[in-house]
Amino acid sequence: MEKDSFPTTLLTSLTKLVLLKHLSCCILLIFLPIWGIAQVNIDSLWSVWHDETRLDTFRFKALYGVAYYGYLDSQPDSALYFAQMHQREAEKKDILYEKGRAHSLLGKVYIAKDQYDKAIENSTKALQIFKELHNIRQSIAVLNDIGNVYTNLNDYKKAIYYYHQCLDIQQDVEKKYAEAAIVNNIGLLFEKQGETEKALNYYERSLAIRQRDGSSPLNMVINLTNISNNYVLINELDKAFEKASEALSISQSNNYTLGIGMAYEALANWAVKKQEFSKARIYYTKSIDAARQVQNNRRLFFLLTQFGEFNIAQQKYQQGINLCKEALQIAERIEPFSLRQTACDCLYKGYKKVGNYDQALQNYEIVKTITDSLQNEENTQNLYREEYRFKTIQDSIENAAQLAIQISENKRRRNINYFLFGGLLLTLLLGGVIYNRFVVTRQQKKIIEVEKIKLDAANEKLQDLDKVKTNLYTNITHEFRTPLTVIAGLTDMMKGNDQNKNIIKSNTNQLLDLVNQMLDLRKIESGAMPLLLHQGDIIRFLSYLTDSFHSYAQSKKINLQFQAPDEAIIMDYDADKLGRIITNLLSNAIKFTPENGQISLGVKQVSAKQIEITVSDTGKGIPEEKLAYIFDQYYQVDTHLDSAIQSQSGTGIGLTIVKEFTKLMNGNIQVDSQVGKGTTFSLQLPISNLAPFNEEIETNSDSIITSTPIATDNATSTEEIVPQQTDLPSVLIIEDNADVAHYLKACLKNDYQLFFAQNGQEGIDQALERIPDLIVSDVMMPLRDGFDVCQTLKTDERSSHIPIVLLTGRADIESKLKGLSQGADVYLAKPFNKEELRLNLFNLLENRRKLQARYSNFQSSKKVAKKTIEDDFITKVRDIVIKNIDNDNFGIPQLCKALLMSRTQVHNKIKALTGKSTSLVVRMIRLQKAKEILETTELPITQVAYEVGFKHSSHFSRYFTEEFGVAPSQIRTN
Repeated sequence: MEKDSFPTTLLTSLTKLVLLKHLSCCILLIFLPIWGIAQVNIDSLWSVWHDETRLDTFRFKALYGVAYYGYLDSQPDSALYFAQMHQREAEKKDILYEKGRAHSLLGKVYIAKDQYDKAIENSTKALQIFKELHNIRQSIAVLNDIGNVYTNLNDYKKAIYYYHQCLDIQQDVEKKYAEAAIVNNIGLLFEKQGETEKALNYYERSLAIRQRDGSSPLNMVINLTNISNNYVLINELDKAFEKASEALSISQSNNYTLGIGMAYEALANWAVKKQEFSKARIYYTKSIDAARQVQNNRRLFFLLTQFGEFNIAQQKYQQGINLCKEALQIAERIEPFSLRQTACDCLYKGYKKVGNYDQALQNYEIVKTITDSLQNEENTQNLYREEYRFKTIQDSIENAAQLAIQISENKRRRNINYFLFGGLLLTLLLGGVIYNRFVVTRQQKKIIEVEKIKLDAANEKLQDLDKVKTNLYTNITHEFRTPLTVIAGLTDMMKGNDQNKNIIKSNTNQLLDLVNQMLDLRKIESGAMPLLLHQGDIIRFLSYLTDSFHSYAQSKKINLQFQAPDEAIIMDYDADKLGRIITNLLSNAIKFTPENGQISLGVKQVSAKQIEITVSDTGKGIPEEKLAYIFDQYYQVDTHLDSAIQSQSGTGIGLTIVKEFTKLMNGNIQVDSQVGKGTTFSLQLPISNLAPFNEEIETNSDSIITSTPIATDNATSTEEIVPQQTDLPSVLIIEDNADVAHYLKACLKNDYQLFFAQNGQEGIDQALERIPDLIVSDVMMPLRDGFDVCQTLKTDERSSHIPIVLLTGRADIESKLKGLSQGADVYLAKPFNKEELRLNLFNLLENRRKLQARYSNFQSSKKVAKKTIEDDFITKVRDIVIKNIDNDNFGIPQLCKALLMSRTQVHNKIKALTGKSTSLVVRMIRLQKAKEILETTELPITQVAYEVGFKHSSHFSRYFTEEFGVAPSQIRTN
């Protein structure tokens, strides 16, 4: 995946999950009756209805309560029975208000029964009655019910229309019933349709209403997070962060754990869009912790799958898989279909990425099965609905029959007949349902079997393709060894120039070691790596290995020690594999340990059957959150925040081989690290004495020959090279690799004065101090990288004119564009051609000569549409001299002080721009001003000389004639 497309793709996936969760959690039923139905005993309500001495108002409230109790208790058939009774009695009594309430309740019950046509019919009748009675509150409740019907039918336009009706009919009344909630619901519907701008308008309007009415802080938090998430969708990230932060502040001040979790989730969405993935990881974790605290399983499910998708997209595959596994466990508890499909789809992606095709296939089959089931969703829902009705209707009608006995004997008999008839009907229905389930299940099994066969065939093709790729990869890698062997052999035969030979040999060994590791990795993956055990003194072997690294460590000014309390430990070991393990660990330790650091290799026998080998350093350390992944294949610690680590990063396979070789020898390895303090690798190996004895194995290990770095003399690589011709242009070389610096020195030393810096920060400091003519810089360096060097120097007035050439192994177009956008004049990819580098430097100097021609009279062009830093500098120097032009004591020291620059900086800057010295430039400005005065006034020449800072008119006349070719007296004559 391309870098720029990664956040967009990830955010699109996560947005779908966020929207699904918000909609699934949205409660569109706003108006609940004031009557405390759920807490009132049903028998008490029934007795109130039969007490004919009570007022009709109380009796109908009781009957309404009996029906509503069934509705709230998810018994729609029982609720329907009593709601119809309520309607019949209201018709008998001809009480218009109760007729309206009966039809309203029937509408709600039919919604619960998914009978939407009857729901609309009864709700419409109720609405007509309440409008006739001018009852705004009940009219809003009915309109809301109709809106809910169309929402369930996915007819969002009609749903929005009826929600708007709720708002319209209460425009002229002081009391606004559930106005904010209705507006928020409209926003949710627009969001579901992808109309983000409209959704934002309604969310913000809902928030304003709640702020006006003093709504609960939690409701405001819901609005704020909805607004933030939608700002993320339209890429207004500053506003998104502001709203999410406000939601977090409100939740924390009111101790709303649910609100805190929602705010952190919104911040996570913002961070993903900003590509600040470390922040996103923190926010996701906090949001999940909050969901766990409030025990909101449905919300926790969606957060786990979001975070799982995030980790998989960031190549943290195992972490993403673990999160999705937990989400799947929740899905199986609370909903076995759509949520399980989401979790299994996430697991399928994760397992596929890590190459676990068995698990990927299992989860794919589940996703496929559920997808097919959801395509036949209506049949599936009817299946479960009929089973549920069979249970609930039976109980409801039995209760209804018992209650009806108390009304009259005739009703009792009629209800019994209804019950018997209904039981017979339901028995036939249940038989049909069971048969239907059997048929559907059998069809699904057939589909799964067919799909599995297809996947097995596809997987087999993938395996065959992988074998072909592996063979090709292995063959190519083997081919690398032949030219490397020739290079290494001929280098040994070369005479003279030992430093160059050592550099060639060191780099050849590095390539050969990389090739060997790649081959070893393929052997491990294919199970073809043998274990060749020999018996010998492992302490002697490890001491020999450590000694081979001493010169390399000393060249880096690092103290390397070997520690062994025992004189000898005789045991079986594979010298080649153990050698590769130790050389990998020691090479990494030296690579990431700064000068004057300490590295130790220790070995001790911890029991009769086990030894422990430790490699400890005082280097940079590894962040705690990265430790779990350092042994993963091709994994590298994130380096975009640390160019020092970035400049030394390898391929990410060295520690993988360490781990695999350790497992091959039935050992175990752990790592303990603290950032800024260092790292310790602990390797435990079993002791056995079964292999043949060979005391010379330590001196014949190929791993020592090919893997041990060769120390080179770096002293001359970074020393200043100043030829006898000091008028040659100066070049500052910023390069942390001593071998590359040595090669650049060999290329340029005859034509330039050379200065060296070993990291980006040192390069910036030297550039500002020396103001060289040219800079050649690496990109990946410690402290400050080449991009930082460009940006810093090109925006500093003292150094903005210096041409910069960037050299880097990163040849992709994105890196090249970034370097050029930061101000680099030339971007060369390694390996570069020597003549190409020399020609580029020559051309840059030629361009500078053209710049000198432009500023030769020390006046920036007024015709230039866009002035540069150099134009501003020329103007500043001229203004300073003009301001002090009559002061004959104003000279170079005063100019440097006014410019806040050193004498060297001013001289080199002016010399580079004009080709003239600073004193000549100051004198030239004085003479230009004198010429202007002579041409525009009648002042005597002596007075003009004094006014432009010349003490002696004779000096003035001589310099004037040299500058303009005519004497001052001839200016007015001409």
